[in-house]
Amino acid sequence: MPGKFKAILIGDAHFGAPTHMSTDSERKREFIDFLKKFAGKTEMLVITGDLFDFWFEYPGVVPVNYLDILNALEEATKKTKIVYLPGNHDLWVGKTIENLGEGIKITDSIVFKIKDIKIKVTHGHQLSRSISSRILNSVLSNPVAIFMFRLLHPSLGYSIGRVVSRISRLRNSSAGKIPGDLKDIAMSLSEDVLIVGHFHIPGVLKTGQKSIVIAGDWLLSRNYTVVTERGIDIYNFLTNQVVRSLSFDGMDER
Repeated sequence: MPGKFKAILIGDAHFGAPTHMSTDSERKREFIDFLKKFAGKTEMLVITGDLFDFWFEYPGVVPVNYLDILNALEEATKKTKIVYLPGNHDLWVGKTIENLGEGIKITDSIVFKIKDIKIKVTHGHQLSRSISSRILNSVLSNPVAIFMFRLLHPSLGYSIGRVVSRISRLRNSSAGKIPGDLKDIAMSLSEDVLIVGHFHIPGVLKTGQKSIVIAGDWLLSRNYTVVTERGIDIYNFLTNQVVRSLSFDGMDER
């Protein structure tokens, strides 16, 4: 993978979440290695959300278990621009992340072009057509609800958050396949390609001239996604193998 990439995407690490496959410390160490290896090789590094299994900003409080990740992101800002797209587990990211470096931008989605191909990147929870999911996302992003939650002691707030996050993560990542309703979403895209995380299973869905790329996750599979002039490749960091690809030449899956 020579040269400098247009973008490298990584997300759904869910740091703080237990798994049967690895420890949180192992996943964090590998993520820090990833940042050291690739931060200087891309025009922008995109965090596609749910970097943390639960994140909530209390004034003057930073979870000690995340300090190594925050320090690594701060170092990465010296080498590349970082765009942070909040997910449904870390939609409250704010000043703590922004203050890590001048190159960090927090936004719900980004759109950029390669040649004549328009690409949008977002976490993916916004695509849910479930009424219950939409209501929950609306409540969680409501300023009044955020203010009320902030009145809780941080220890209590994070204890509640971890329980709720675990339930949400298991519900959204256990299907083992690309959700069928994404086909309808692909047909209605104004962009040519939509890249999302959230669903945890790497894949490429094509409908006519439109494509949706699901970037996999770091939690279980150590996936990261590379966008170049020729296409999009999803890699496994541990094996350096490509697991899914989309070529911009004819918009075909490789």
